[in-house]
Amino acid sequence: MSNAMFIAQKAIILNRSNNKILVQKYVDGKFTREKVRGKYGLPGGKMDFGETPEETLIREVKEETGVTVKPIKIFQTYTWTYQRNEDNIQIVATAWIAKFVKGKLINPPEEKETTLEKARWVNIKEIKIEDFIEDEKQAIGNFLKTCL
Repeated sequence: MSNAMFIAQKAIILNRSNNKILVQKYVDGKFTREKVRGKYGLPGGKMDFGETPEETLIREVKEETGVTVKPIKIFQTYTWTYQRNEDNIQIVATAWIAKFVKGKLINPPEEKETTLEKARWVNIKEIKIEDFIEDEKQAIGNFLKTCL
């Protein structure tokens, strides 16, 4: 059994009118099924060696959703853990406020550990914190406090 830590960049992406954010619904998770199935999450993912946080955010959002974003500011840092086979995994994530720049939503590519639905825009006033994965509820809650 080993321990591994990864750094991820996640995005609270505002549309041009600043009244919707882009979210993804988890269909399944290979190692986190009970935590994520049917819940919303923020687009983003793990950093590759040599990338800046901004480069990671732009790349991951484009890969998962098809849209290009402009990172505006770091909003919150949070962490979660899970077990992958015999390994303990910790993710340290930075949530950014980002703006939609261009692009058309696509079906997400197959991932190693999760299956996602096509991203969708959700009106900020209609967001329910309980619809999000547990690890991102605090970031979503803090975001809603700042904009509602």
